[in-house]
Amino acid sequence: KAWDAAVPQLGLLAAQIADGDVMGRLAAADAAQLDAEALASQGSANGSHSCRQRAEQLVSKAVQRGFWGQTRRQVRTAFVEMSMLSERFAAGGLGRPEQVDVLEAAQQRLNAAMRSSLATVPSLAEAVGARFC
Repeated sequence: KAWDAAVPQLGLLAAQIADGDVMGRLAAADAAQLDAEALASQGSANGSHSCRQRAEQLVSKAVQRGFWGQTRRQVRTAFVEMSMLSERFAAGGLGRPEQVDVLEAAQQRLNAAMRSSLATVPSLAEAVGARFC
């Protein structure tokens, strides 16, 4: 029962995250939380180039530690748990559970959304650098 209830819910979650660019918006929100003090704490400004490099490092850290990273960890945990549940089917002699392909497609869709949102880090860093460098 747990499997049959969880697979459609994870599929719906994946669709909402991917279609709504949720991960991209979370990355942008994490980057928007940065301020000049955070950038200055990364080291003294040695020209705009080094400041922009620090901005990219800072944005990358902020995304990994912020809402983007928290959401990624929570979603991954759900998929890891579903994988373990699938293994319990096999261990219990029940064979492969139904809709594994649906779950795998949902996970691939989420992974693509996460990669796409991470690709925005340089432009988010450029915006942070433009504000503070």
